[in-house]
Amino acid sequence: MLPADRYRRVEGPEITACEFCDTRALPHLEFVSIDNDAGGGGEDIPAGLIETREERDGAIAYRARDPLSGTTKLITVRKPQICSECVAQIAAQVGLGERQPLLAEIDELRQDRDELREQLETSERQRQEAEAALRGTAVYERMLVGGDPNGTEAASAGGGKSGPKRG
Repeated sequence: MLPADRYRRVEGPEITACEFCDTRALPHLEFVSIDNDAGGGGEDIPAGLIETREERDGAIAYRARDPLSGTTKLITVRKPQICSECVAQIAAQVGLGERQPLLAEIDELRQDRDELREQLETSERQRQEAEAALRGTAVYERMLVGGDPNGTEAASAGGGKSGPKRG
């Protein structure tokens, strides 16, 4: 199995055609290229003559020395590309099933997550408003009762007891 970085999504002008069904770029299709070259230049370019290698989505561009003239030339090697319909068919054949129901479930879960985030933000806002109102009520209550703002006056006077003295 190739490492994950050897598979790349291909978009736009880099799309050639699907290796299996020969389908060209269509709006509803996605394409993936497979870099199955082990780092050399493939059959077209001997590895010892490569000067630079540039990775692209649908191809690899090599700058290589021409062994006869000694000049440098640019050689582009197209990577095999597979369309999303062929990938889906292959996946179904090996038991991976249809991905559309899973994508729909993912979308549904994302919507639920967004709704929960919104509810959490609303609850947090309401909690902050309630705390502010409670603080305002406490200050107002102390002003009416005549206690100090820290609430220590009532506790220190009369051994912690409050209220009118009975005699």
